[in-house]
Amino acid sequence: MIGIGNGLRAAILALAGMAPAGMALAQDMTTPEFWDDVDRNIREQQAEQMRLNQTLADEAMAQADGGDEGGDEGGYAPNSFVSFPPQAWADWANHARETHQQELDERFGKDPAYQALQRGTWTYHASGPRQSFKTCAATFWTRNGGVSFVHLGADQDFTLLGFFGAAIPSVRQPRVLRLQLIQSGEAQTVQALNVNMGSVKSMGMVLFNVHTPKTLIDSIEDRQDFEIRSNGKMIARGAWHSGLKARDQMASCLRSQGYLARK
Repeated sequence: MIGIGNGLRAAILALAGMAPAGMALAQDMTTPEFWDDVDRNIREQQAEQMRLNQTLADEAMAQADGGDEGGDEGGYAPNSFVSFPPQAWADWANHARETHQQELDERFGKDPAYQALQRGTWTYHASGPRQSFKTCAATFWTRNGGVSFVHLGADQDFTLLGFFGAAIPSVRQPRVLRLQLIQSGEAQTVQALNVNMGSVKSMGMVLFNVHTPKTLIDSIEDRQDFEIRSNGKMIARGAWHSGLKARDQMASCLRSQGYLARK
């Protein structure tokens, strides 16, 4: 389990470039310019995910439109459905999901980006040697969201664990939330920063402050499940795989920037 620090307020102030405590969070935290330094190498993956999401939405809309086409009277009879027992509705819904997934697999099965998102895939980012704002990041992507390990260096020097997904609120202004983070069955109740996902408008993101880069590296497991709850409501759930590869990539980046001791 990755231990989360309680110093999120200080991290937010440093990240936002704020001087006195208590001031409103700086708006530039959610601008593309800020996040370009953090996730420059994953923008292409974001665009591909948006394309796939739009295609999936178009497919769902087409199916919904098709459902309005009935027999000779040009529609369906609502009263004929309300008498269906609950189990019949559940069976029908499960069949629809399975059929839809089969259609997606048949249509996009050979698309490398679709295959990668179905399995879950990692992308990595490291700032260039001439950039003053030092960053290391590893992001695990799926069709429904994912997780990011991020270290922001230079004058800030703090480490973040981020989760993103469609059920996480996408907010205009950053805000601090108190959330329950469950990792491999172990729960912590801690503060998190809620921001938007920039170009992926359908998803929000929450960022947790990790004590140190070494804490993050030492805690990354090869496979780990996670769940996030806000006031008892689940807003994210998933699992990553191949975490040791991501750990090694992050460690290499951190060592090259002097934030992690060399072996």
